[in-house]
Amino acid sequence: MIKPICWEIAGSPYESSALTKSKTFTSGKHALCIIDQFNGRQPYLIDEKLSPSLQFKLIPTIILDSQVASALHSYRTSPATTPRSQINSTIKLLWFLAKSNWDYNPFFYCLESASKSYDYKKYLNGVTPTIRSIIELQLMNDEKLRRENTFEIDQKKMRSFLSSKGFCSILDAAEKRAQYYWEQTQEAGYITQLQFSYAVLLKIALIKNQSKQPAFKKIEKLLLFMRRELGCVLAREFHLAYYYFAGSLPRLIIVEKNILFEDVKKNLLATTWDIFLLRLPELLLSSVTNDEVVIGYPCTAEKDLKKLGALFNIERVILPQDIPILLPAIGNIFLPQVRNALGLPNGASFDEFVQKQETEISESAHNRKPISVRRLQKLIDRLEVELLGICKWDPADTICL
Repeated sequence: MIKPICWEIAGSPYESSALTKSKTFTSGKHALCIIDQFNGRQPYLIDEKLSPSLQFKLIPTIILDSQVASALHSYRTSPATTPRSQINSTIKLLWFLAKSNWDYNPFFYCLESASKSYDYKKYLNGVTPTIRSIIELQLMNDEKLRRENTFEIDQKKMRSFLSSKGFCSILDAAEKRAQYYWEQTQEAGYITQLQFSYAVLLKIALIKNQSKQPAFKKIEKLLLFMRRELGCVLAREFHLAYYYFAGSLPRLIIVEKNILFEDVKKNLLATTWDIFLLRLPELLLSSVTNDEVVIGYPCTAEKDLKKLGALFNIERVILPQDIPILLPAIGNIFLPQVRNALGLPNGASFDEFVQKQETEISESAHNRKPISVRRLQKLIDRLEVELLGICKWDPADTICL
């Protein structure tokens, strides 16, 4: 059996039939954005013979962040008490999804909910109503929405959905999907992935505040940390560090002596979740079932996340042993101020510097030996203690050293 080895995106000759660029649905001050990290290209799969011959049906899907999931639920259950601008932007999003026949993926919303509660019943009671609303919106009468801006379930769609999936009711479908996502969050090691990302963001914050070296030296120091301490390189976080050390993302990671440690930690954890949402498209590409592949587009209501998503293009996803390795576009989308702010020595080439980093990342990808979960937690504890030495500390907070 010929095995697929790589999803090619940057070199794809095909324009995406789903989305050619990020799309925003705005009403007043409220906006919902679908983020395209494929740069308008349609991924195609290359097999071990380097042949792009394997064909799969691509299913475009929005990956809902928690705010968008809540907006959809509010539209479905309480439109009269929801701000009109939010209702209008939600309707615009629904129009697009209905016209384009897109799917909805609430996995991120469920994972975030599960991380806040280790009690299964509490989790189930919390997410099931929202998942039910999302399913009902997928089964809505599209024509009635277009004509009257009102919601109504298409009975034919509902009967077909329930019979084909073996559900007794929409509530039954919502509960079983909530259960499925719970099982996924418990088994697949996603929390560990979040911890790796959080550790890198902690180190970025520390390097920025502890080192007065030029930005390019800070980048080298971060890469060395990931290779030696983590045993792997997280490309998105590394890419983000270019912008942060160059001063182009000053509000992303704020660490100052007059800011409480818990506030800094909260900010870093929020950014960790944002990055994980942006990472989900390549994780979805790593799974091929029944000749179908989900091509995911994060959907958010957060302006900062929209800006963060604009920094990344996914060039390709390599699939060694079913573990996706992201090789993002580094270098060709950097802003001029980033290039100029790295502080490279006279005569040094920015492109050569970036190429050197890319080579090291590639070597790490093929020889990655990530540290154990136990060692990772100890590393995070140590980094947090270092961060505590920089920030303001509230004696009312309990911090385990």
